[in-house]
Amino acid sequence: MKYHVRYQRWDPTTSRPKDFAMNEERMDFDRPEVIPNVGDYIKFLKREDGPPGLFRVKSRFFILTCRPGEWDASVNIVVEEAATNIDELIKT
Repeated sequence: MKYHVRYQRWDPTTSRPKDFAMNEERMDFDRPEVIPNVGDYIKFLKREDGPPGLFRVKSRFFILTCRPGEWDASVNIVVEEAATNIDELIKT
């Protein structure tokens, strides 16, 4: 099974995810254990066109598609800005 992951940022002013994905390129994984769980922290490294910051997974939504002989999973992960300082999570 292939897992296609898309991240959306939570907008507290509208109480819903933003309409666009944080990652423009699709992220594909072969193993589900690399997909972050609700409550996990994610650090997006700053790129020229990418979102910097520390985020926490708020929700995950899976859409399973069956094709002849294989399954695919599209995973939508909603993240919110973390109020936690990264120094509280790891020692750098």
